[in-house]
Amino acid sequence: GRHRSAFVWTVSEKDGPGFAKLGDRGFTAELEKRAGDLLGSMALVAPRMTYPLGFHHSAKIVGDRIVLVGDAAHGIHPIAGQGLNLGLRDAFALADSLRAGCTPQALEAFASRHRVDRAMTIGITDLLPRVFAVGGPMAAHARGASLAALACVAPLKHALARQMMYGARG
Repeated sequence: GRHRSAFVWTVSEKDGPGFAKLGDRGFTAELEKRAGDLLGSMALVAPRMTYPLGFHHSAKIVGDRIVLVGDAAHGIHPIAGQGLNLGLRDAFALADSLRAGCTPQALEAFASRHRVDRAMTIGITDLLPRVFAVGGPMAAHARGASLAALACVAPLKHALARQMMYGARG
């Protein structure tokens, strides 16, 4: 049967314009080459889009009559939808903090309570693309060994999955 997939393919800033200029056939061929046998032959079913990635986060997310949540508070790499997950956790934590009333203390409690989760998620989503961008066979072997070890050490694997899905609790 046919399957549909959506990709977020990140490339270096210097390589981006070259990939953007490729025609659909050339782009698909390059994507198939990079994916190996994982997905078989591919066909584009929607227009491609390019977006320059940047990293930003606000050190202060609570101010006078303003609270930053989601991408307004932290623009992170789009790895595994973690920006959306973190934004949803922001909204939940803010709503939970405001149950007793909209006070400066409640807003500061939100900022403080959610600080560890934000820092961990931002750190992981910044680190992973950097690690996978390192070229060369030694780096590829090190990544492969690390991923294999992660798969074999269930507590570590579950802790990482819990962080990425639910965030740091505290």
